[in-house]
Amino acid sequence: MSFFFLFFGVTLVVTAVFATAFAFISQTYAQKVGVVSAHIAIIFALEPLFALIIDIFRGVFPTVQASIGMGLILLANFWIIRLEFKD
Repeated sequence: MSFFFLFFGVTLVVTAVFATAFAFISQTYAQKVGVVSAHIAIIFALEPLFALIIDIFRGVFPTVQASIGMGLILLANFWIIRLEFKD
């Protein structure tokens, strides 16, 4: 097994397991202390924007393809939120 695949596997496990667990534990705690679920949905929907901000601070700028993908993710997230919380 090469170093690349080992590194990729460890990175995938850390991101998939620990980051996801942290996100859901944070969400559960926030809802327990009284944060409205619509606010949590908006924060989760803005995740691609947060990633863009972090990348810009690191000096990495997205490609056109990545920008289009991020825009589509944001559009889909807000469309779902609009449908979910429609009065």
